[in-house]
Amino acid sequence: LSGRTVAVLGAAYRADADDTRNAPGLALARVLQEAGATVRVHDPFVRPTDVNLRAAVAPEAFSHDLATTLHGADVAIICVAHAPYRTALQATLASVPGLQLVMDGANVVSLEALRATGRQARGVGRGAQAPSPALVQTVAAAFRAVEVAVANEVEALVEWYDATYRGPLEACLLYT
Repeated sequence: LSGRTVAVLGAAYRADADDTRNAPGLALARVLQEAGATVRVHDPFVRPTDVNLRAAVAPEAFSHDLATTLHGADVAIICVAHAPYRTALQATLASVPGLQLVMDGANVVSLEALRATGRQARGVGRGAQAPSPALVQTVAAAFRAVEVAVANEVEALVEWYDATYRGPLEACLLYT
């Protein structure tokens, strides 16, 4: 990674928040820096003075401006599914000159559309091909079975509460 510039998109722990405690993006930024990469971090919600951010990267490595963060990047890694990323990041990434690889760890962009622009694109949690119809049917049937089981459990719980507390509850309601 020496000599490469990596844009880490998302410094918060979860989407649309400014909380950086245990943020995977910041941990990734540290590892990339230790491997010799030049790292830039973008997050639309995190403050530049955030303690965890300052411990992970130098102040000049962070920007609220996405274009500044991506300028000259060889690789972009999406770590958080912030709303601005879900709505506008696809077009921005497609237009960054020199960007070679996009790693989407938050499933916010179309990998196929990025590949159509000549970039390599990888995602986390996406299969290499569509699931077979048999697998889809099996998963749907399993989901329905769990749904029925949960409904039966809730019904049994309501009946138990009704049998156990109906008398005392009705007595309380009579005196209010």
